[in-house]
Amino acid sequence: MRVGASGPRGCTIALMDYEDLARRIDAAGLERRACVTEVRLRTFEQRHQLKLPPGYRRFLAELSDGITSEELSILGLEEAEKIAGPIGEPFPYTNAYAKHILERLLDSAEISFSDVMGDPALRARQVGSMPAGCLVLGDLGGGEMSVLVVAGEQAGFVWRVGDFDAPETNDLYADSGDGRQLDFDAWLECWAKLSSV
Repeated sequence: MRVGASGPRGCTIALMDYEDLARRIDAAGLERRACVTEVRLRTFEQRHQLKLPPGYRRFLAELSDGITSEELSILGLEEAEKIAGPIGEPFPYTNAYAKHILERLLDSAEISFSDVMGDPALRARQVGSMPAGCLVLGDLGGGEMSVLVVAGEQAGFVWRVGDFDAPETNDLYADSGDGRQLDFDAWLECWAKLSSV
């Protein structure tokens, strides 16, 4: 990873080394689709009146328009667009709501994710369908999906949606994590580990 880009909320983030990741993906025998052209990316952004998060945009332009994996395939832009809700409308969950969920999960190590999300106050805030303002990255099975928020306060962050909608953290992919919310590049690194890349 290279340091230098501005991520969600203006934080400096490490940039994914896509050349290295491409070599790892190819060595693992996974299928990478042709990259998305700049014209197609601009057309998508204009149609939905938004700017794609920088890491995701770089992934599409420099690495692949989707990756086929036995563990968790990454959908291409066209596939993600077809199953998305209203993409240009703001994602319904705010930074404060995400922070509240993450704090509850961190403060409640002995309580399960289902118990935290089963709180009636949190359940009442759930939208119950595909939220607006996001694109599906991958289908986790059982109605659960990883989505990248592209519009609204949480733009640039990855959420898990399905039975419960909640911010994704590396704790979902590793035995121990720091509880920080994943941006696209951090999620992609978790995906790589899950896919043995």
